[in-house]
Amino acid sequence: AYSNFTFAENDCAIALADIGHRYPTVAIYSKSSNACPSEHTTEEMRGFSDLVHAVHAAMGPQIACNEEWYYTPRDAVAKMPWHILIKWRTNNPAGFEGGTKIYISPISPIALRDKLVPRLYELRDEKKIASFNIAEECQLAPNCLKYYSPR
Repeated sequence: AYSNFTFAENDCAIALADIGHRYPTVAIYSKSSNACPSEHTTEEMRGFSDLVHAVHAAMGPQIACNEEWYYTPRDAVAKMPWHILIKWRTNNPAGFEGGTKIYISPISPIALRDKLVPRLYELRDEKKIASFNIAEECQLAPNCLKYYSPR
């Protein structure tokens, strides 16, 4: 929230341009206190899937993407929030990646956010995606993910 990577939010999920990936990546996190997708209510699933659908629509079909799902394993001691990473499969090799295993993403998180926000506004105005907060409309509340509750 403090770095302004967040670009979409509703009551059930939050979407942000993520850092530290080989490819330009959008992360969508569930705000639910339930860490596993199977434990989410119908409303939480709908809110989460609304953001996933909107991000895919805003990214468009021009560049291939991967969708990676992460959630707490059933036998895990510590919880982690359910989240999905959507990665654009685009890369501009600089020539040193093979030996160093250092990869440079061709699009910064801020540039990725700035590409998606206008398209999200357009899709929302056309009623092609659900209505939710975009860019400056986001609340950006600290610690909005409720998956962890101390015992």
